[in-house]
Amino acid sequence: MNQLPFTTGGKEDPLLPRLAASIAQSAEIDLAIAFIRDSGLKHLLSSLQDRLSLPQPAKLRILAGDYLGITDLAALRLLLELQRQGADVRVFETRDEVSFHPKVYIFADCAGKATSHCFVGSSNISHSALLEGIEWNLRLDEHDNPHAFGQIRQRFQSLFSHERSVVLSESFICSYAERQRINPPPDRWLGVNEAKPLTPNPIQSEALAAIATLCEQGIQRALVVLATGLGKTYLAAFAARDMQARRVLFVAHRREILTQAMATFARVLPRLSCGILDATRDESKSELLFASVQTLSRKARLEAFATDHFDLIIIDEFHHAAASSYRRILNYFKPRFMIGLTATPDRSDKVDILALCDGNLAFDADLAEGISKNLLCPFIYYGIADESVDYQSIRFAAGRFNEDDLAAQLMTEKRAAHALREWRAKGNSRTLAFCSRQSHADFMAEFFTRHGIVSVSVHSKSEIQRGEALARLEAGQIQVLFSVDLFNEGIDIPAIDTVLMLRPTESSIVFLQQLGRGLRKSVGKDRLVVIDFIGNHRSFLHKPKILLELGLQDGFSWQDRLKLLERNTSFSPGIDLNFDLGAIDLLSRFLQREKELQVDLLRSLVKLDENSSTIRPTVAEFIAAGGDRSKVAKQFGSWFAMLAAEGLLTKKEEVVAKEGQQFLIELETTSMSKSYKMICLEAFLELDGFNKAPTLSDLAERSRSILLRRHQLLADTKIARFEEKHLALITAKDWLRYWRENPIKAWLGSTLNGSQEAVFVVEGEFFKFNSHQINDSECLSNLINELIEWRLADYEQRLNRRFAPSREPASEEKNELTPLIFAPAASRRFVDCVPLLDIATAAGPFLAGTGRGLPPEKLDTEDTPWIAFSGKLTPHHFAIRVRGDSMSPKIPDGSIALCQAGPALAGSREGKIVLVELDDSPADSGRFTLKKYHSVKNVSTDDWQHKRIELQSLNKAYPTIVLEDGQAGDLRVIGVFEKILN
Repeated sequence: MNQLPFTTGGKEDPLLPRLAASIAQSAEIDLAIAFIRDSGLKHLLSSLQDRLSLPQPAKLRILAGDYLGITDLAALRLLLELQRQGADVRVFETRDEVSFHPKVYIFADCAGKATSHCFVGSSNISHSALLEGIEWNLRLDEHDNPHAFGQIRQRFQSLFSHERSVVLSESFICSYAERQRINPPPDRWLGVNEAKPLTPNPIQSEALAAIATLCEQGIQRALVVLATGLGKTYLAAFAARDMQARRVLFVAHRREILTQAMATFARVLPRLSCGILDATRDESKSELLFASVQTLSRKARLEAFATDHFDLIIIDEFHHAAASSYRRILNYFKPRFMIGLTATPDRSDKVDILALCDGNLAFDADLAEGISKNLLCPFIYYGIADESVDYQSIRFAAGRFNEDDLAAQLMTEKRAAHALREWRAKGNSRTLAFCSRQSHADFMAEFFTRHGIVSVSVHSKSEIQRGEALARLEAGQIQVLFSVDLFNEGIDIPAIDTVLMLRPTESSIVFLQQLGRGLRKSVGKDRLVVIDFIGNHRSFLHKPKILLELGLQDGFSWQDRLKLLERNTSFSPGIDLNFDLGAIDLLSRFLQREKELQVDLLRSLVKLDENSSTIRPTVAEFIAAGGDRSKVAKQFGSWFAMLAAEGLLTKKEEVVAKEGQQFLIELETTSMSKSYKMICLEAFLELDGFNKAPTLSDLAERSRSILLRRHQLLADTKIARFEEKHLALITAKDWLRYWRENPIKAWLGSTLNGSQEAVFVVEGEFFKFNSHQINDSECLSNLINELIEWRLADYEQRLNRRFAPSREPASEEKNELTPLIFAPAASRRFVDCVPLLDIATAAGPFLAGTGRGLPPEKLDTEDTPWIAFSGKLTPHHFAIRVRGDSMSPKIPDGSIALCQAGPALAGSREGKIVLVELDDSPADSGRFTLKKYHSVKNVSTDDWQHKRIELQSLNKAYPTIVLEDGQAGDLRVIGVFEKILN
């Protein structure tokens, strides 16, 4: 480190590393700063929070200035959170009568060799002042000049206790926001890049547009999948801003995620109050509430809110918590919209997550897309054979290696020397290395340091704290930072140019989180280097699987990719994969027979959470990973019997599964020509039917609400007697009559294995479960929900034909890694085809007698033609062939057009090209045509409720079709045109 008594700023001598080191060493910290900007405070925040969270926290006092309104609202929000964590924060009110320009950082009662000291100079708290700008700051040590140091501390005390120094509070922030609105700060005072408003990146913009479209369609829940580094939390904050939501709930499983999310929302929506709800804090009256799922899911906590209290609910990291706790929250609240956020990489992981969002996948972007759009840094991955470690000899249980056995083999001079050689040959200058435990991190840091590499070990008991280590790494004062899990998620480290993976990562999520730490873009960084060690154990197989799935939509099959991988060929722009021959050989040794035993697959899917508790796969995850339910039934009898045999059920679940065995088997095996039986049962569970039997009318209405949420299933409700009215418009009486004749009647007629008693009965107007007393209704409901979610997901896949049939490689040459890394071929599906419907669509004069196209039930047959497509698909996409040139040149004659079906509300049609059907054609022929949709209010009544519709041609040689008031009912919008496929 620079030992001069002052800093001169710029990238050569920034103030930030010195401040981070001083914060880590001091028991008393006093800051008097004229202007505090969020751009700078975010660099110091983790260091300050670390010092406040220690068993003996530092005494932290901060005095900010309000001069000219330059201290920003987001910074005040973050300072208010620091105050709630134990800091004393005040604001000096200038009242426009006097300027306030001090910049002093005081550190007293320092540990180790450090002495009490301070920095006095020109640096405010902003990104530019701390890292890039030319700023002079003099360091003054108490040891060298005790009188001057004492005077500075005395003057700080005078300022801090001044009558104009007011305690930071919510009321102050509100009044300050109003002053800023009336007199915004001059841009020239904000510094370079300080005045830029926060705006979505291109991928976030696409996701926001998708969310807005779903909102227009009346959908209330949706899942957004964004890879690590693409900004899930910012997306959620932008969505709240776009929706003008005044009450927002953000749910997560850990306090650290909640506080990080609060900081993000404070930057995007600084005028709204923020608060935490968890085991230690209850700030439920805040407009932006960040709640722990463990706390909020409790009955008393939930019922403290009205069901419609929140406009928007965001649930983060679905994969980190039990679905039952989330389900209680989802079933209770009725917001305008709910967004589920995840970065989960695996399709099998996504199955149950999607079910919680009613099957609505709003948007999905992986690392490859982020790299292709220049939002993430390209990377080169080296898979290195871990030659000196025998993973086969290490105990392995519940998806994890025994920590003691693992450490004994990782902490050897031979293994460390191997890692050092590979790092020297391939690594760059700023490396983040992931280790198995604290002692392993200490061992590796000592080894690298001994061999001339500036290295530190960072963990909860290390001498250097996280904030200081990051600041020194960013400043180039550290080459390698060895850690355990402090940097897995939530920490932005753009300067990292090398990730060194020195421990096995059994979790796909953790693997991508660690890789993602280095994918942030940074000036001067052209790519990230990833050095990973592949061992002789099956648990390493998920890494090549994940990497090979990146950018899957580009047309390569998995088998094709494996062949490219063996030649170390790049097949996705910005992603280079290099597995050395030793690593490929290690993976190949674990090739088992092509048809794996179901129990082996089950064991490979078992994971451990952060508390080392076993997480078993759900049936949907098991099937998505290649499981075969019929084989499970033949070997064990049922899914839950298999779990019980493997010891993967809790004691409570084992008892309940045995008591309800026959009914659970019925759910696994019952036929499903429609979704109704499962929807009816889901409604029964949402209404807590085991504890209080619902009325038939309540059951029908709740079933209707579920169908309206699950738009993929609305096709099931196209019933002739309702004249194809939208489900929401059917009267409650008619809907109850229909619902009684369908799933209710079906459940009343269902019996269990030779029993003469029906599963459900109707007593009066109540729908009751006809069985012995339920000992644990919540546990039984969870098991039933697991089966419902799988059956509906499977049904939706069959109904919508979202995936094309499996294909084998064109070459007869067999790649021996294929059955090892991926699920058995029979279960694989590919998102690269779209159904080509037999609907002759006019874009010009329509020829009668061409037919109405395929009936809905025919869409689930192998006879449906398919057309290749490279891009993102939803279950609503279909293709049609166009005849005529009324829409040329945009849609030429003979072209194949991609459309998306779904509820097309008038507001979402305007100005778009839509596929419509007109009912004024002969009975034996439909009339389908593509036209630009335009609605015009009635001039005579000046009323939008009475309007005419114009279906416009792009080719002006063709006339516009005009539908006046009385004819509007003859129009049926089938879908919205998206693009030409050929």
